[in-house]
Amino acid sequence: MTAGAATLMICSLLTSFASSPLFPLYTARWDLRPWQVSLAFVGYPVGVLVVVLLLGGLSDRIGRRTTMLLGAGMIVLACAVTAVAWALPVLVAGRVLQGVASGIVAGTTAAALQDFHPRGPNAGSVTHAFCTSLGMCVGPLMAGGLASRVSAPLVVPYVVIAVFALVPVLFVLRAPGDRRVAGPARIVRAVSVPRSIWLPFSIAAATLMTLNGCMALFGTFGARILEEGAGISSTGGTGTLLTVLIGMTLVSQLALRKVPAPVCVTLAAPTIAVGAGVVALALLETSAVATFAGAALIGFGGGLALQGGTRMIGAVAPLDRRAEMYGAWMVIAFVMLGATSLVAGLALGDAPLSGVMAVAATVFLALAAYVLANARRLHRRLASVDRRS
Repeated sequence: MTAGAATLMICSLLTSFASSPLFPLYTARWDLRPWQVSLAFVGYPVGVLVVVLLLGGLSDRIGRRTTMLLGAGMIVLACAVTAVAWALPVLVAGRVLQGVASGIVAGTTAAALQDFHPRGPNAGSVTHAFCTSLGMCVGPLMAGGLASRVSAPLVVPYVVIAVFALVPVLFVLRAPGDRRVAGPARIVRAVSVPRSIWLPFSIAAATLMTLNGCMALFGTFGARILEEGAGISSTGGTGTLLTVLIGMTLVSQLALRKVPAPVCVTLAAPTIAVGAGVVALALLETSAVATFAGAALIGFGGGLALQGGTRMIGAVAPLDRRAEMYGAWMVIAFVMLGATSLVAGLALGDAPLSGVMAVAATVFLALAAYVLANARRLHRRLASVDRRS
């Protein structure tokens, strides 16, 4: 079950992030405006939100194995639709299906890794965060590399991912264990967060919002950031920029994997906000060094956000509602993802990209301030509990 959950999470992120370096090709082929590119990007978080809001914690009720097989099937369907997209509405539909697949897979695999990882729940959380970063890193690099080398750049990347989706299916079918609630299962149930865990949950959510805000900007307008910030224009270059950002999430997780989760999330948000500020300056000065340095800072903080947040949610979630708590975490994060992309796409009709990035960096600084203030509250609360015990 562990191998199936890990490979399925990687495959889900491959699907989700393969489209990012391909947006310039869609733009050129269909003569898209910035808001239309945003619309295609926003289809993904919309799909995630629909699934999570209506089916939050599905695997808690019908079982991890069944839900993961359903998620794998949705990945293949999403790849099929995006591969044959002949116009923007079809691409948007494919992106929605990508979001549906991720909404099914992400919370389920996080819970499954906590349930079945041979080294325990904490190791399962770390593995999930690492697989998330690995899928985000390889997705744009693979898609951008293939797009620059094949005659059907908007088809081949999705075909490759669909074939890869068979790997986790084989692992899951061979797995001996599963977990589900006893008695009849209620399929449709919205997520909710117990008040008792709202403080640590909100800290983890605000931290992930800073990362997802940056991912929305780079995922939707990575080609423009690279061109205006570094003076480079190529599909492969866009994939490289995204890989630098996401690759740094892997570096930080490996380097700081033993750092306590509260420390990770406290460091993550300010680091991401500073990175966004550096990118904003790079867009003003057209500095390749600053562009890639800012992306690297965002990625380094992003690794801390993913690892620390995943571990924190896993530690405070009720045992029978793990997938649901991860689903609730995703709701907040993906609202940020979709809203940032949509607002930025509309703003770019009248404002320069450097100004949009500067405003975004200011928002991320405000989220970082919230994280820092409430992390201190959480630390004092935990210290008070320790003294009473």
